[in-house]
Amino acid sequence: MSANLKKFDIVFGVMLFFSVSIWKTSFSQNCSQEIDFTFIPSQNTVNWSQFPEFSLPFKVVYSGSQRVYDPNALLRRGFSHVSNTNSINFLNRENKAYIYYNVAGANQPWSTHKSPYGNDMSVYHAKWDADLNWISTVAGGNLDFDIFCLDIESHFKSRDSIIALKQMSFVPESLKGLSNEAFIIQYQKDIQELYAYTVGYIKQRVNARVFTSYGDVPVFNTFTGIQSALWERWRSDPSLLNFISYDYANNTVGGPFYKQMDVLSPNAYFYYDYPHIFAGEYLSYLMFQTEANAAWSNKEQMVFLWNRYSYTPQYAGKNIKPWMAEAMAVFPFFSGAKGIWLWDDIDANINVVGYQYFMKGLYRLSKFKHFFEGNYELIQSVSARDYNENKIPVWRGVYKNGRLLVAAQNPWASSENEEVKLTINYGSLRQEITLKGYEVYLCDFAADHVTSNELDMVDLSVFPNPSSGHLQYKVSGDGYFNLTITDELGRSIWAKEEQIKGEFTGAVNLEAMKGQKMYFYAKSKTSSQTKTIIIY
Repeated sequence: MSANLKKFDIVFGVMLFFSVSIWKTSFSQNCSQEIDFTFIPSQNTVNWSQFPEFSLPFKVVYSGSQRVYDPNALLRRGFSHVSNTNSINFLNRENKAYIYYNVAGANQPWSTHKSPYGNDMSVYHAKWDADLNWISTVAGGNLDFDIFCLDIESHFKSRDSIIALKQMSFVPESLKGLSNEAFIIQYQKDIQELYAYTVGYIKQRVNARVFTSYGDVPVFNTFTGIQSALWERWRSDPSLLNFISYDYANNTVGGPFYKQMDVLSPNAYFYYDYPHIFAGEYLSYLMFQTEANAAWSNKEQMVFLWNRYSYTPQYAGKNIKPWMAEAMAVFPFFSGAKGIWLWDDIDANINVVGYQYFMKGLYRLSKFKHFFEGNYELIQSVSARDYNENKIPVWRGVYKNGRLLVAAQNPWASSENEEVKLTINYGSLRQEITLKGYEVYLCDFAADHVTSNELDMVDLSVFPNPSSGHLQYKVSGDGYFNLTITDELGRSIWAKEEQIKGEFTGAVNLEAMKGQKMYFYAKSKTSSQTKTIIIY
């Protein structure tokens, strides 16, 4: 994973990444990024009265800290549902959401060894019945919910862990004789069936309009693995799919568990705090979770988010930066999500600033909510995967009725005062905007519509990288493409134009540029990609 970020990377990379001189320049628009009330976040309590009441055309579930738990205030300020055992029985059914934790938890191999073998299902029946009885009690004497989420999380992903199960006494002898590869496939099929059986049992007893399961989506959550495959593979290669949501007969998304899900619930909890060299990847990582799953499934998505860091020991449990909280209230909807599940564990000492910035983001988005009502089109000219690799400012758009709503942020800013310019190209629109620090930018502009068959998307790969100077490249797309290599100062070193339909491969010799970092750009009329290349 690339770690270096210099100011030239942003300034020159972004200018070239989004600019083509033949586009017409639209009128400029002064779009203030200030909000229309005095926002004063506090660390201990939420001053609800400072937030105007507002609504959104999305499902936004509150399942966070008790210190922010005020159902009446939350439901009048962007949130549509509350998931909490405290006072949930007083909510209307259309506002009730619930997470059923520890679904697989019992003294059985599924719980102790993540095994689909050797389980006494009567033990699970008794557990599930007892759990649901308790949930019914705290929910007001019934199991009526609008949204019901299962937290199962009991299966192995790694091949070695699956193979190790062959030594366990509870595994049938007939399976132990299988080859390792055959055993892995059998395990995946059997654990999928166990997941599906569990969902079916619970769905028969819970009256919910929407069923979902935390994290069990077609593309596994990944942070370090985003760059392991090109975007074209992420959206088309079945071998990258989560076996829980895989149709083995047809080699695509599906299966008995997936079919029972009304909504998908990917998760995106951040790993690194600023100024860590990977911290800026949080935004592309967040968007990738939704966009990769949307490439495979047309089911609506509700993304699980958290106001704190996870996993990385030196940051786990610490509060994320305010701009991250604000951005995670905005960008998921530009990536295609139809909802957010704001989650937290129980912690009486939590700093609640992040919750207030999250609500600030929701409020700002509510000013543009008409863009997300009725028919609209998401504009994603650069994949989240490529933003993750190239470490440049991010923008996403929503097009509707001759207007383009733009959300942008520079997660790689060196300070809250650094300014970078970014040019937005779409149809007749060529609009330069200025991003200050880590601000979440929102503004709409007049723009001509670009139909989907005019979006000549591009995929670019360059190899080997790093290189001694002899490079090969592959460009996939359909249309005319400008191919350019520049140095760190933005000076053109090599350029050509190609009409490409499908794939084009070529080679270039950069031996004269030894010891330098270079940038390879592939640009079409409506999309762009760039790769950082190192010549040693």
